[in-house]
Amino acid sequence: NACTAPTDRVLVLSYAPEIAVMASRGFAGGISYVRPELLDSADDQALMVSRLREERVPIVLTEPEPSYTDDYVPSFGIVTAYLRDAYQPVATVDFGREERYRLLTRRGLAPQTTYEPLHLPCCNS
Repeated sequence: NACTAPTDRVLVLSYAPEIAVMASRGFAGGISYVRPELLDSADDQALMVSRLREERVPIVLTEPEPSYTDDYVPSFGIVTAYLRDAYQPVATVDFGREERYRLLTRRGLAPQTTYEPLHLPCCNS
């Protein structure tokens, strides 16, 4: 919530639909969470990427490595290619309770501030 604007959306490639809800942000790509073998057809992925291109999505959270590469890349090749082109990995973050996520930020969207408790970039304007 502190690192995004109220109209931003957050993409979560993990079973963690609560993240966008707790941040009071919309689900990016029109999907509350992305899981392997769920809505992973070429048509589903093309629709998701089309939506992502139209939305402001400064932050993406994914499963940490190697889980992301092992589990998500085989199911979401189109989405992975889009993320590789449009986003940059910033950090792997531990939010406590052994919940680790890989954080990506949108290329070309310069952070305005830093979220000091975790020293992470914020794109909140």
